[in-house]
Amino acid sequence: MMRVWAIAINTFREAVRNRILHSIVFFAVGMILLSIVLKDVTIGEQEKVVRSIAQSSIDFFASIIAMFLGISTIGKEIENKTIYTLLSKPISKGHFILGKYTGLMLTIGLEILLLGIFYTISAVWLTWDNSSNFRSLKTKKKAL
Repeated sequence: MMRVWAIAINTFREAVRNRILHSIVFFAVGMILLSIVLKDVTIGEQEKVVRSIAQSSIDFFASIIAMFLGISTIGKEIENKTIYTLLSKPISKGHFILGKYTGLMLTIGLEILLLGIFYTISAVWLTWDNSSNFRSLKTKKKAL
């Protein structure tokens, strides 16, 4: 089991260093920010539109990350010929694949966690902004 975790941690480190991951997360953050801009376009339930777009973009970009990193992980191992060194050790192919899978799930889990935190902060900011505007309107009405 320790060998699987060693491969998973190594896969996680490789994935975090990957530039594709950074650009995909950048676009996901952009979509969350776009959902905040689109709240003004809707009539009615603005929070529902923001929540729907943000959660859909988190799901979509998590799937994109899984595809890109999943394809490139084993390919890079074969291209750099590091898979031969790993599999010559007393580790089975199943443990190797399980370690790679676990590393990718850790990466995707971190991406979902970070984007979820970013969405939560933006939703709280949106709610706070709306409530502060509401309070200022309320005090203006009392003054009139």
